[in-house]
Amino acid sequence: MGREEGSMEWLEEELADALDEEFELELDDAELSREVRRIYREKRPPTIDRKTYFRELLRLQLELIHLQDWVQESGARIVVVFEGRDAAGKG
Repeated sequence: MGREEGSMEWLEEELADALDEEFELELDDAELSREVRRIYREKRPPTIDRKTYFRELLRLQLELIHLQDWVQESGARIVVVFEGRDAAGKG
């Protein structure tokens, strides 16, 4: 890909992003939330059933408790990085 092609891709992405922002501004928060949920469900269908999800969630929470107990007992210093979506202040 030449330099001009990369520039055009960047420009097209910027224009699409600007159009998306204008569309978002036309929607109120509830409409935008519904639209985002709809798009998310279409693009990312659920991969596991809810029962399996919550069992795994509880198992992982238990692992975190074990880690916390070990850190307190051993005095070790660790870094734990969590990745996720922050929904604070989104209505």
